[in-house]
Amino acid sequence: MADKKIKFLGVSVYKRKTAGNKKTTRVLGIPVLKRVEKNGKIRKYFLGIKYAKKRLNPPQTPPQKTEYNDKYYGLNNSKLNVVIKFSGGLGDLIIGWNYAKKLIQTYSDPNVCFYLSGVPKLLQVFDTTGVQRIFSDTDVPENTTAFDVFIKVVRFPQILRSNKKKVARFSDGLLDYIFACEKFAVKYPRFFECGRTCDGQVNQIAKIWGKNRVQTPDVLDLFHIDDIEVNIPLPDKTPADFGITQKFITIHRGNDARQNKNCVKLWPMTYYRGLVQQLKKHYPDYTIVQLGVSADRCPAIDGADVNLVGKTTLSDVALLLKHSHLHIDGEGGFAHLRHTIHGGPSVVLFGPTDPVYYGYRENINLSSNACSGCEWVREKWLESCVRGMSHPICMYTLTPDTVFQAIDESGVLNEKM
Repeated sequence: MADKKIKFLGVSVYKRKTAGNKKTTRVLGIPVLKRVEKNGKIRKYFLGIKYAKKRLNPPQTPPQKTEYNDKYYGLNNSKLNVVIKFSGGLGDLIIGWNYAKKLIQTYSDPNVCFYLSGVPKLLQVFDTTGVQRIFSDTDVPENTTAFDVFIKVVRFPQILRSNKKKVARFSDGLLDYIFACEKFAVKYPRFFECGRTCDGQVNQIAKIWGKNRVQTPDVLDLFHIDDIEVNIPLPDKTPADFGITQKFITIHRGNDARQNKNCVKLWPMTYYRGLVQQLKKHYPDYTIVQLGVSADRCPAIDGADVNLVGKTTLSDVALLLKHSHLHIDGEGGFAHLRHTIHGGPSVVLFGPTDPVYYGYRENINLSSNACSGCEWVREKWLESCVRGMSHPICMYTLTPDTVFQAIDESGVLNEKM
C-alpha cells in the first residue's frame, strides 16, 4: 500500500511507498528516490545512483543501576555495621562529627563497625579514629539497605533504618538509643518531614531547651556535649611557607558552593575594603592575609597583603587560622574551624543567622539591630533579602566603622603574641 499517491487525469504523477526496510518515491512511474536500511546502515539512491550512506545510531544500552549492597561497601556481615551520613557545609560537618565521635566512643565495641558518609575532602581533615571507612555522600543513597543502622545527621539525628534484632545481639545500649531517637522523631515529626526548611524552627526550640548549635544533635543529653572536641591534625608547615613572616590577621569573604554570589550572609565587598584600610592605618605591624576556596567564590579584597585564595588545602587553612592573631569572617565554616582548633578570637559578622545560637564565647560576634534572624523564614532566604530590599539591611547597616571600633576596643590586636 502506498504511503502517498497523487494522480492527475487518472495518471499516477507521484507515489511514495514503504515496503519492509525500503522506501521508494516514483515520479511518473520512474523510481527517483530510494532509501534502504540494511545491516545497521542507511543507503540513499537518486535515479538508481547511491549518493549517501550512514550508520544508524547503535541502540542505547540503559545505564546499569548500581547495587549499593554489602559487597559494594565491603561490609563484614558477621559484625554490626553502622553508617552516619552528614549533610551541609564545613560548619555542619564539624558539629556533626563532634556528635558522631561521642556516639562512637559511647558504643565502641570490636564487633560494631562505624562508617561515615559525607564530603570526603572535608571529612578527611578530621582525626576519625574509630571509623572503618569514609564514603562519599553520593555513594551512600538513603534507600540503601546494606548497613544495619543508618543515621542521618542534619540538625537532629534521624534513624533512617535499623535492623533492631541484629542491633540487640551486639549492643543493648545502641538499641536503647535508636528507640529513643525514633521516639523523638515521632514526638517532633515536622523537623524530619520538611527537610531543611524547618531548620529555623529547630534553632528556636533548641534555644528554648538551652542548647546552641553545637549541642543541638545531642537531643537526649546523653553525651553531655558542651563544646566542640574534635582533633584536626595540622600539616608540618609554618606561616613562612606561605610567605608570611610577621604577625598577621586572616580575613575571609566567601559562601557555600550551593549559595549564589549575592548570598545575604556576605558582608559587602566595599565594607571589607574599608575595614582593611582602617586596619592597615591603625595596625600597620600586621600582615593581612586573605583566605578562600576559589577566586570565583572569594573575590580579591583590595588592600590585603597576601592573597592565598585557591592556593591552600583545608589543612593549610586550619594551620593559618591556628597561627592568626585575629580572624575576620561571616558566620560560616572557617569561623567554626578556628574555634575547633583553638585558634583564638574571630570577628564574626552575623546577618540572617542568630549570634546567640551560632556564636562562640571567645569571638567578637557582631550583628545589626536593624534586622536579623530570618534564617529559613522562606526556602530561598539566602538568595535575596526576605524583606525585598535590594541590599540586605542586616549586613549593610553593620558598617566598617562599627566593626573596626569593636576590634579596637577589644584590645585583641594590642596583645603580645
